[in-house]
Amino acid sequence: AVLQPWRGKGFGRMIIDTLAAAANKKKLDSVFLGAQIQVSGFYRRLGFHPSGDPFKEVGIDHIPMKKMIKGA
Repeated sequence: AVLQPWRGKGFGRMIIDTLAAAANKKKLDSVFLGAQIQVSGFYRRLGFHPSGDPFKEVGIDHIPMKKMIKGA
């Protein structure tokens, strides 16, 4: 979601934090995403955990990941 020149500047974290805040406001228990395996560590650092088997999307290996939402 973040173009290469803008990576490492906190924009990805802001997107995920905004998503989590919106999910919390809607009283959702969790959010899911399909992470490219090569960047799954980024999502792990933001509280996501693998939640299924790896899959390919547009020829790129992905893994489903889930994050529990506080206050849900």
